[in-house]
Amino acid sequence: MAWGMRPDTPVWFGEGDQAYNVTGGEVVSSFPKSGEQLQSGWLIGGEHLNGKASIVKHQVGEGLIVTFGSEPTFRTWSRDPSKLLFNAIYHGPSTTVDAAALPGALRG
Repeated sequence: MAWGMRPDTPVWFGEGDQAYNVTGGEVVSSFPKSGEQLQSGWLIGGEHLNGKASIVKHQVGEGLIVTFGSEPTFRTWSRDPSKLLFNAIYHGPSTTVDAAALPGALRG
């Protein structure tokens, strides 16, 4: 999922974005475990992002679900995160998956 990405690519975290505690799936991208999360702009509660996942990949049957905590194309400030979206699309045509087949955390 993160092919072509630099390991230090910043994430723009905005109102309504998500950060995940992951118990299943594979973490593709996460916030640093400690330290100041703010690199630019304004952030309240950045310490709550420490160590949280921002992108998670789930294998469901023969399919793949990629959850993005932040919008990868947000204002196109950086083109790097767009690679995440294109990599997710590249992983092939989607197929219908019955909700009962999804891991509990993804059902709602």
